[in-house]
Amino acid sequence: MASRPDGSVAASVGDEGVEADDELLVAQVNPQINPADYLHGIDPRDAAALASCASGRTALARQPAPPAASALVAPSAAADELTAVLGEYALPRVKTEVPILAIYGSEDQVIPADVMEVTLQRGCALGDRLVRVPREGQGHSLDPGPTMPTWMRDRVEGRPVESDC
Repeated sequence: MASRPDGSVAASVGDEGVEADDELLVAQVNPQINPADYLHGIDPRDAAALASCASGRTALARQPAPPAASALVAPSAAADELTAVLGEYALPRVKTEVPILAIYGSEDQVIPADVMEVTLQRGCALGDRLVRVPREGQGHSLDPGPTMPTWMRDRVEGRPVESDC
């Protein structure tokens, strides 16, 4: 379990961090996932409120202190099942034929930089041609600087992409 800069709590599932309320959201589209397997000690009647993003952050993330660690420990079989289901949604799934310019902020609270790096590594493993441009100190709404117009002009002019995979 790890605390993120925005105060949310990530429960460790396999090698990746999973937000404590992700299983509630996944359960909405995949009835195989039983949120009770992941929210020990939390009243199931409160589950919907915990996953509510009405204020831009979940109720669980807004808690002043993380819940007891035992509330976020899932049985191994349940954790394996959730990991498999989330893996089905992980991007990318197939190689793209177009080059990718990935500009992302180190302080992004929507798509954290570590999640972006894992995603880009998957793209590299599939054979994608991509260029990473991390912007230190910037969030989700960032200034791409001259990188984007230069990238676009190079594509229009037919210049080759120098992938950094």
